[in-house]
Amino acid sequence: MPYVDLPSVRLHVMTLPPAEADAIPNTAPGARARGQPPPDQPVIMIHGLAANLAFWYPALAPAFQAYGPVLLYDQRGHGASSAPASGYDVVTLTDDLLALMDHQGIDAAHLIAHSHGGMVAVALALSQPARVRSLTLVDTRLRPVQPRLRLTDWTPGPRWREALAAAGVELDEHNNEGGLVVLRALARLQVENPEAARRLAETMMGAAGRRGGLGGRRGAARWLRLLEETSAWADFTDEGRHPFERADLVRLKQPVLALVAEQGMARASARVLEDMCPRVRVREVPGVGHFFPLSRPQAFLRPTLRFLDRVTGRRTPGRAQGARSSTGAFSSRAKT
Repeated sequence: MPYVDLPSVRLHVMTLPPAEADAIPNTAPGARARGQPPPDQPVIMIHGLAANLAFWYPALAPAFQAYGPVLLYDQRGHGASSAPASGYDVVTLTDDLLALMDHQGIDAAHLIAHSHGGMVAVALALSQPARVRSLTLVDTRLRPVQPRLRLTDWTPGPRWREALAAAGVELDEHNNEGGLVVLRALARLQVENPEAARRLAETMMGAAGRRGGLGGRRGAARWLRLLEETSAWADFTDEGRHPFERADLVRLKQPVLALVAEQGMARASARVLEDMCPRVRVREVPGVGHFFPLSRPQAFLRPTLRFLDRVTGRRTPGRAQGARSSTGAFSSRAKT
């Protein structure tokens, strides 16, 4: 079923079925012994702003079929989902996800979320804890923890500002929503000069930029219309409309993996999660930027699959040593 009609939005969805036992190598992360029943650990993957479910598919999502069905969807206003005039605050986006789970008959799931999608994942875990089995937050800035993200405060900010200026794009480096400002500027350039936008995206995001950025000229134009013709910009930047506060993070009882890009935006949020959440593991991924699941897929897959192996109990005997030996590129700050 490619579309799900909810009361206030039509969502574009993709469901990947659980992998058959014979199709999963016994040495692979998430592997199951032959003869085991099909898994029933649904995984839902949530993209960030100006992206869509193609962020996860096909390079990443199939790896999670070892645990159960994998649900991908375009959040409202993104991809092929509808773009209502309003409803882009985290509360409404979380309601969308909960309604989608109900529609699909998913009682509980492991949530994997990138960037702003992590706000939705955390909001659901706090408001409906029984519906969330675990959280994987991929370079997620939690706005109640980090209410401002100026380019001057962001590791790649000066480099990105210089690259944009060289392309004739001037930015307000002191704007509290530097990430959104950059995405809007890239979209405008993509519409006006696609070739210059492609070169700029490669400079700023490496392989992630080469793999599509905002989804081409049409996707960039749609993103601009969303920001200019709906409440999206106001909802995304309203510091007072968060469904949870910093102090609420102590109520996250689910296992949490926080992957932090060394050149990303989530370091401060991860530190607070580490201090406040009883079951959090923080992994810093060196030498990568915010979009590293696209540019360095194994840097995302390896720690995430190991984490899900642990929380689902599906670790295959004999694989643990290999998994440990593959982590040399990662620094770890995990609670025990």
